[in-house]
Amino acid sequence: MRAQNSLWSELSGSHIARWVGTDFTVGDGDELVFLDRSSPFRQLEAVRLEREDGPSFDLGIYQNDDTFGLSIKHSDAGPLLPSHWARVADLSDLPVGRIDRLEVHLDNRDGAEGDLIEVQLAIDNRMVLIAAAEVEASRELPMLAWGDESLFVFTNPATADELTWKTPRLYTVRDVRDGVNVFP
Repeated sequence: MRAQNSLWSELSGSHIARWVGTDFTVGDGDELVFLDRSSPFRQLEAVRLEREDGPSFDLGIYQNDDTFGLSIKHSDAGPLLPSHWARVADLSDLPVGRIDRLEVHLDNRDGAEGDLIEVQLAIDNRMVLIAAAEVEASRELPMLAWGDESLFVFTNPATADELTWKTPRLYTVRDVRDGVNVFP
């Protein structure tokens, strides 16, 4: 956890030059179906934040029993296409510039702080929310699963509050600054 604390703190205040990522399919079986760009969020398999002032960061997912959370690591600059269920994403609509504020949301559905499940960034006065979540494909209406194995990226974080989730979004907020630990 110390390594994760250090990396989230390092990201805070960084200057983002470019976002790179891979769209993840919302189809089931052998069907590859990707969300339309008009969707209120993007479902991604991987995200890379390329910085002007240091090494890039790769954001991903880790599994903790039956829930998932967000992880961060310095990028190895390798390709971001780990599976045949993804395609290169156009993330040109995401803001670039200085991260003025980085807020982490720790899963609180069990009444205690748990996995790091969301990150909210303020970049040059534009907000971005990244959440561990997934569209669960079904023959009925698709369900939105919070705390699942993909990355949802919202350019309007309020939209996440307006959506209907399979389980409620309950979290504790921590503002990340130099010297502030994400995990106790």
